[in-house]
Amino acid sequence: MIYSNHTAIWLIKPGRISDENGDIPYHALRSIFDKYFPDDGEDDLFGDQSLKKISEFTPPDDYDKDLYELVHFECFPTKIKMTKEQTIGLLGTISKVIAMDEEKREMFFEDLGKIIDEKLGGVVERRMGNIWIVYKAK
Repeated sequence: MIYSNHTAIWLIKPGRISDENGDIPYHALRSIFDKYFPDDGEDDLFGDQSLKKISEFTPPDDYDKDLYELVHFECFPTKIKMTKEQTIGLLGTISKVIAMDEEKREMFFEDLGKIIDEKLGGVVERRMGNIWIVYKAK
């Protein structure tokens, strides 16, 4: 959050959003994560299982209404495309993955690579929602 004497500005990345077309890439990759990390619970490596549509995001209601008023709220999508190699390389930097038994980690990467090649054409498209919020001091 950025503050000044009169405004507070937030740029929040709320997470993955639905492609509103079945979310096939998300569910294909999710199956591999569930296989190797079945009990992730709240510390879910893959992210929230419920994908929202961009239109479902609303302004947060947990700010000090005595001090600020909401003057702008906007949610916009971002797409990040990564190759199979980039995706696996990025995942290889996550503590949970690093801590896996080496043989299990290699199987995880192999299964992930197969899904990316066979179901996603070798490219992972990650859809994220970003929220821009501006509050004005009263």
